[in-house]
Amino acid sequence: MRVQLALAAALAALPLLGGAASADVVWHPANGQSCRDVCGMKKMEPVSTGAWKNSQNLFYVCAANQNGEGWRPGFNLTPSWANVCMVPYGKQEVRASSYSCACQ
Repeated sequence: MRVQLALAAALAALPLLGGAASADVVWHPANGQSCRDVCGMKKMEPVSTGAWKNSQNLFYVCAANQNGEGWRPGFNLTPSWANVCMVPYGKQEVRASSYSCACQ
């Protein structure tokens, strides 16, 4: 639950797909790839909210339009969830396979 709260707080400052906040954040479709790889191919850095339990595994910011109900923020975590965006849905987190990554 702490991870979810920290992620939600960090994401509040980012524009979600078309928002007007920060001009240096760009969203790119991931097509099942790690946000690190997606952003790297665009010569950009993925937006990260920190590491999982002080490891080298970073939480990357992603967003998914789960079941067409609107874009919601989530995380892409290497290596465990590098090919999905984990987003809140109902009272749980679900694996969204169609998502975009925040790059800067």
